[in-house]
Amino acid sequence: MVISGGGAILGEAGPFLVESPWWADVEAVSASLEAAVGAPVVVLRLVDVEEGGRMGGGRVIYHADVLDGVVGSLPAWGEFPAEGVVGLLRAESPGDGDQGGPHDLAVDGLLRAASTLPPGEVSAEGVDGLLSAESPGDGDQGGPHDLAVDGLLLAASPVPPGDVSAEGVDDGFRGRVAAAGRLVLSPAAKRADWATAEGVRAGLSWAEAEIRRAGLVPKGSAEQVKTWNLSGLFRIRVEGDPEAVWFKATPSFAACEGGAIELLTDAGAEIVPRLIASDPVRRWVLLAHAPGEDCWHAPQEAVDYVVPRMVAAQAELTEKAAGLLDRTPPRLGELTSRLLDGEVGAELDAGELRAARALVAELPGMVDALEACGLPYTLVHGDFHPGNWRWDGRRGVVVDFADCHFGHPALDGLRLRDFAPEDRRAGLAETWVRAWSAAVPGADPGRALTLAEPLAHLYHASRYQEFMDGIEESERRYHAGDSASALRAALASAG
Repeated sequence: MVISGGGAILGEAGPFLVESPWWADVEAVSASLEAAVGAPVVVLRLVDVEEGGRMGGGRVIYHADVLDGVVGSLPAWGEFPAEGVVGLLRAESPGDGDQGGPHDLAVDGLLRAASTLPPGEVSAEGVDGLLSAESPGDGDQGGPHDLAVDGLLLAASPVPPGDVSAEGVDDGFRGRVAAAGRLVLSPAAKRADWATAEGVRAGLSWAEAEIRRAGLVPKGSAEQVKTWNLSGLFRIRVEGDPEAVWFKATPSFAACEGGAIELLTDAGAEIVPRLIASDPVRRWVLLAHAPGEDCWHAPQEAVDYVVPRMVAAQAELTEKAAGLLDRTPPRLGELTSRLLDGEVGAELDAGELRAARALVAELPGMVDALEACGLPYTLVHGDFHPGNWRWDGRRGVVVDFADCHFGHPALDGLRLRDFAPEDRRAGLAETWVRAWSAAVPGADPGRALTLAEPLAHLYHASRYQEFMDGIEESERRYHAGDSASALRAALASAG
C-alpha cells in the first residue's frame, strides 16, 4: 500500500489480509487504513499485482490517499488495527525510545520491520520513498527488513487470504512496492477521475451537496466500498430513512445510469433504486439505499418478482429508449469487423480468425431470423444477471445500468440464464419466455433466445474492448483476453 496526502507520498503500509479476494472490493482495505491513520482515507486505484488470478487474489499494491492530507502519525506495525492484520505474535527487539529504533514484528511467521523515526530523520536508504532491505532474510524464518520512508519504516506486501508465508515479503516484491511509491503520483492517460484524489474530493463534495439539497443529513465520512476501472462506489450514512445513500462514479464510456433509471421509473418498473441526483456529463449518480442482499443465488420468488416487471417496462420503452447507445444486432457486423482488424483479432489463431470473418458475413441473415421472432428493440440492461439485483424477501431492485443500451432484449434473458447454475438455467429461461409471451402476444421469445446467443457473445466482445480502450494501462489486467474469449464463445454457439 502506497499512501499519499497533500500531493506527496507519506509512506508505505502493510502487509495485511482481507477476506474478499476481489481486487475491486476495497472496503476492508480503506476502513483499516482509516482506522490506522485517524483520518479519511480512500483507495484510489490498483497499482500492481503479483501472482493474482482473474480479477482477484495474489499480492496487491494499491495507491491510497489521505483526503485532507493531514496525518498526526502513521502507526508502527504493531499498532495497526487488529482487523487489518492476521495477528501480532511478538516484537523481535525493543524500540530505542525517542531515537526511533527498529521494531521487527513477526506476523503469522513473517518477520516484518516496522519503525517510527522523527520527521526528517530519514536514512539514506529511505530517500525518494525507496524501500531498502537493511539486512537479508533468513530463509523460512523471515529475517528483519528495515524499510525507510520519510519517518515511517514499514514492509509492504499484501498476500492472498490463507497464503501467508515468508515468500510473501520477498525482496523482489518489495522492489515493486518501491517502484510503485516513486510513480503513483505521475499522471496516466485514461485514468478515471475517481482514481485521483482531486476526482474523489470533487465527487464526494457533489454528493454531500446533493444529499443536503434533498433534505437529508449526512452522518460521518463516506465509506468506500469499491473501486476499479468501471466504477467508484461510496456509501454515505444519513439520518433517518433511508439509512444510507450511494454515490457512484462511472467512466465516459458507461451509460448514463441516471437516465436509464428515470426511463424505467417513468415506465412504472418499480424495480430500480430511487434516484436522488444525477450528473449526466460526469456520470455521477446518488441513489437511495436498496434494502436486502445481492442476489447471486436468486431465489425463484425474486426472479418471479423482477423479470416480469423488467419485461413489462421494456415493452413500454421501445420508442423512448431509442436515444440510448445503439447496440442493436444490425450494428454488430461493423463492430465485430473492427475487433477482428485490431488487437483482438491478433489474439485469435488463423482458423478462428477465418471462422469469425465468416460469421460476420452471415450476420445479416441471422439478424433477419431474430427479428422475425417478433420481439422489439428496446432498453436493455446489458448485464442482467442476479448479482446486479437486490432482494429483501419482498421486493427486488435492479442496479448497475452502466451497460444499458438500445438493443435486443434477449441479451438480458441470456445473461439471466447463463450466470445461473446448470440445473436452474432452463427454469430461468422459461420465466423470461413467459414474461415476453405475455407482453408481446404472438412473438416467439423462446426461439429468439436461441438465435440471439451468438449475437450476444459478439456484443459482449465489443463491449469488453470498449472497456480496454477506455482505461489506463495498469487496469487492463481486469479485462485482458475477455473479447477474444467472447468471440470464441460466439463461434461455438453459432456452430
